[in-house]
Amino acid sequence: MTVAVTVEFAVGLAALVLVPIGRPSGFLPHQGRLVYDLHGVVGVAMLVGAVALVVANRQARPLYRNAAVAGLVGIVIGGAGGLLAADHPLRVAGIGLMFVGTLVAGFAYLIGILEPEQQRSAALTADAGEPLDG
Repeated sequence: MTVAVTVEFAVGLAALVLVPIGRPSGFLPHQGRLVYDLHGVVGVAMLVGAVALVVANRQARPLYRNAAVAGLVGIVIGGAGGLLAADHPLRVAGIGLMFVGTLVAGFAYLIGILEPEQQRSAALTADAGEPLDG
């Protein structure tokens, strides 16, 4: 999911550059429509993946379960920002929410990657009910 968040952020930056901020309200801009649509499709795919990740981690260690939930919350925040950005008066607030959602989701999904390998393997061994020393 960390890679998906990074790709979505990059596509979002491209949309920010290619789709005029001053355009009228609406979900389908005339300029930069391809990248705008791609940004939306990747966002929806990430939402589906985040929900699947939360479901898959229901019985996981609290660290991973909480990281999955925090990632989902970040994606929902970003999606809410995307919906707000379609309305011209709320566009800047929507862009801000998309950025905050990206940060929340990105850091949440990094938790599992950044946990030291030694702690991760020790926790997996302890969860399996085997002795930690061998």
